[in-house]
Amino acid sequence: MFSTDRRGSGFLAKDSQGLALTLSRAFDAKAFEVWPLLTESTLLGKWIGTWTGRAGVGKTIAFVMTEEGDDPEMITILGCDPPRYMVLELGAAGGGTWRLAVTLIEQDGNTTLTLQHYLHPSDALAEIGPGWDYYLDRLAAVWLGDEMPIWDDYYPALVGYYEKM
Repeated sequence: MFSTDRRGSGFLAKDSQGLALTLSRAFDAKAFEVWPLLTESTLLGKWIGTWTGRAGVGKTIAFVMTEEGDDPEMITILGCDPPRYMVLELGAAGGGTWRLAVTLIEQDGNTTLTLQHYLHPSDALAEIGPGWDYYLDRLAAVWLGDEMPIWDDYYPALVGYYEKM
């Protein structure tokens, strides 16, 4: 069971694209086996949400969060090289955009998934960080066939960790 005193897994890292909240998860699988959980709408829907439209670099798809059932958000695919990486831009709640990069690095049959959420000065890490920990743990649960984590175990429990960044 999740411990409410657990630290978040994210950290800040700067690269040529800017400052990013960075989180990783490890999978005992090859990258091409993990990739469909990130790109196939029905599999993606098991942990975060579904998409419709015609996917491809430079194209925009409509994305609906699984748990929220809100109106679709538009996501533009800025870059994609299956099964290694994708770069997405999506509308953020309250306006503005979020840029996300997801990278899969395979070594010896194991894959590390790294998500980078590029930050704007107005982004609230205390809200964004627990959300990404939660959804990436949901992704891992789908992969492992485990029970889904409970949101209330992440928020507000991880707020303090992310506020201190």
